[in-house]
Amino acid sequence: MNLNQVGGGVHCSPAREEVWVSTLLVKALVDVMQQRGVALADLPQRAVEILHSEPMPQLVTLADFQALLLQGIQVSGEQGLGLYCGLHASESCFGLMSPLVSHAATLREAVAVVVRFHPLLVDGVQLRLVEQMGTAEIRCKLEVADDSVLPSFGELMVAGLWRMLQRFGCRVEDLCAVRFEHAHPVHYPLYASLFGGTERFRQAYAGLEFRASVLDRLHLHRHGELHRLMHAEAERRLGRLHRPASYTAEVRCFLRSQPPGSFPDLLAAARSLRLGTRTLRRRLEVEGTSYRALLQLQRYEVACTLLRDPKLAVHQVAGQLGYADASAFDRAFKRWARCSPRQYRKSALAACKEA
Repeated sequence: MNLNQVGGGVHCSPAREEVWVSTLLVKALVDVMQQRGVALADLPQRAVEILHSEPMPQLVTLADFQALLLQGIQVSGEQGLGLYCGLHASESCFGLMSPLVSHAATLREAVAVVVRFHPLLVDGVQLRLVEQMGTAEIRCKLEVADDSVLPSFGELMVAGLWRMLQRFGCRVEDLCAVRFEHAHPVHYPLYASLFGGTERFRQAYAGLEFRASVLDRLHLHRHGELHRLMHAEAERRLGRLHRPASYTAEVRCFLRSQPPGSFPDLLAAARSLRLGTRTLRRRLEVEGTSYRALLQLQRYEVACTLLRDPKLAVHQVAGQLGYADASAFDRAFKRWARCSPRQYRKSALAACKEA
């Protein structure tokens, strides 16, 4: 997270060209519109198409999502649709974030979960918990130009945070300030009814300031084991958000993460990427390679590393690479490097001495 407090101000990294939003938030938008009495035929057509796609896309751009929000406001007549989405969308609309927050031991832990895993719902957000003088503040700011963020999207983010605080017993009386970056809206009475007059507009960032004592209240209805399982799954999904650019690169990363001398089969690699074996084979073919070729490349790289260790005999290197005897390893290495393992070792050690 790149939000830092310096001299009382908030200093941000440069604005991004694009921010992506999970289609779970499209689901939340449709859910709340239907709660507000919008008929299926009147829902934004693009939202319906997204939710009924097979397979459903995982992400939409912030610009696309905000366009859906605007359509939703027009169709429903609800100027505060963003607030309603954050506060009243079904729990299932927020994916793993709902059980992670619901089963955190304290609000402090829940905030840590949101700071860690918010990219599963929207990326490009700077999010931070700041504590000072008996108050706590959750600050958030999108890494995009201010004028590209609609008030309704800012409402959704802040209302979602307020929903989390309420789950841990926070009341309006505990609020010190509810901050929004946008100007005073025409539907201001709705803000006042929700936040009791603590709302502030044209702020440097969005967020909630509240009594710090709320942070460490115990959550009596938490489910520790479920929280641990959901946390592990969220970590896995977060890791997959930062995938390499190709399936070849993904397989290479997987193979390099294995212990030296461990060369898993195609099924193990496919499972690690949550793909079927035929799908992984087909996608590697499109990229001009195969799992067998990548496995051989990994063997070659490990062989080179081991051969640079003068304490290991060539037959020991062969054994670590899974070859039954040194002659089989010798033939394989000659195919890879156009020289024998001993010639490679001699050349590599000489180069090390010269360096």
